Amino acid sequence: MSTPAAAALGLVLLGALGALPVVALVGLRWLSLVLAPVAGAVVTGLAAAAALAVGGPLVAWAWVLAGLGAGLSVAWWLRRPDRRPWGRGRPPEDRARMVVVAVGGLLTVVAAILSLRGLSTPTIGFDTRALWALRSGWMLHDHSQMLLDFKVPELLIGQSGYPPLVSAEAAFVWGMTGVHAARLEVVVVALVDVLCLVGLGVGILAVGRRAVASGTGLLRLLPAVAAAVAAPAMVLVGAGITEPFLTNGYADPMWSLCAAGAVLFGLLLPSTRSNQAVALLLLTAAGMSKQEGMFTALCLLALIVARQLGHLPSGRRRRSRLGVIAAAAAASVAAMAAWPVAIAITGSRQVSSPLSPTATWGHRAHEVARGFWPSLHVLALALAVSAFGALVLRARRRRLGLGNDVWAWAGLLAGLGVVSGVLVTGSAPVVPWIEGSVHRVTQFPAVTGWLIVVIWTVTGAAAATSGSSAEPVGRRSAT
Repeated sequence: MSTPAAAALGLVLLGALGALPVVALVGLRWLSLVLAPVAGAVVTGLAAAAALAVGGPLVAWAWVLAGLGAGLSVAWWLRRPDRRPWGRGRPPEDRARMVVVAVGGLLTVVAAILSLRGLSTPTIGFDTRALWALRSGWMLHDHSQMLLDFKVPELLIGQSGYPPLVSAEAAFVWGMTGVHAARLEVVVVALVDVLCLVGLGVGILAVGRRAVASGTGLLRLLPAVAAAVAAPAMVLVGAGITEPFLTNGYADPMWSLCAAGAVLFGLLLPSTRSNQAVALLLLTAAGMSKQEGMFTALCLLALIVARQLGHLPSGRRRRSRLGVIAAAAAASVAAMAAWPVAIAITGSRQVSSPLSPTATWGHRAHEVARGFWPSLHVLALALAVSAFGALVLRARRRRLGLGNDVWAWAGLLAGLGVVSGVLVTGSAPVVPWIEGSVHRVTQFPAVTGWLIVVIWTVTGAAAATSGSSAEPVGRRSAT
């Protein structure tokens, strides 16, 4: 089987692992098709933890866990018929709006395909060979050999304790297709990364669709047109920020794009059940991809829970809603903790490095800020746009049901603080460390900064066309 064919089959199989849980959480939407392989990747990460801690093949564990997820989804639909995604009547759609959004979706897919052009050069990143693809092979060994691979201290690979998602999804595809090649890992990871980019585009299109005002004039479609332009542009910008790592097998784009998606759906878009479920899935994937992704995901989870607490219903439903929020947060944390727990109970190698003297932290912080700035110019633009939007467009944004911009900035700064803190407190020489990693560790704040700009742009288009009195069409139903 050729690498492209194996990658295509692998993506379909990953989607099969996560399809039913995603539909149960998100509903029958185009976004569900995009998110199913991401959910499948989360399942493979949990399977890797089970294979290491308990034993048994990773592939078998993946299908067992997928079956468990499918069973829980069906049980949920049996218990709550009102939550079934089929048989629901939908309100009449504005045909002109549908056409604009569909064109935007098509352009977003085209942009995603263009973002994969880096795969035309068969490169495999150094870290991919030395860590991510290497661990994929370990995860397919029998249990005794897998324990040796992860435990033997003579290997001196502390990074083998990194979260498992990128390696696990590749190991699953290797096991299912029989093609064991680092190049296949690169292609599969790139495809899932690009699906995360498409997810950002879908979220932006949802804002434009929601912002279209009622009426008959074509000018009212300007928010949808703005979103139809911004969504594919966001995909291309995100690909530019994350390249070349997007198409050479690294884990950094995975956690960065998933975390940015969690900010978009959990902190910027309207606080609906569907959007919060998408955010929870994406931040879990981010936390299972890399250590900085895990700490950032925990910060984002706290922010999303805090935002949800501000939308609690009154009366008896309040306690029920609190229980749902607590259970969802606990499930996400448990999924992210599965691999560290498996590493700890098996005595496997873990990442450890001494701290630098506290007296040097001021100097190191200065070097970090100076090293980061060339990669984060967008934050100056985002700050200016946010300030202008807060002064002029705040009422329009509130009527669209969008989250306060402070939430997004808090998530951005939390992620930036996580990676900055590692560099400031670490013991490695800070300047070469920054020079070797700045492009990778600033991907999340850079992408999130552009998301802030885009959401304000669509909000401005809504305000410019419908004035202060028109009601957005999207208010009729949850986005």
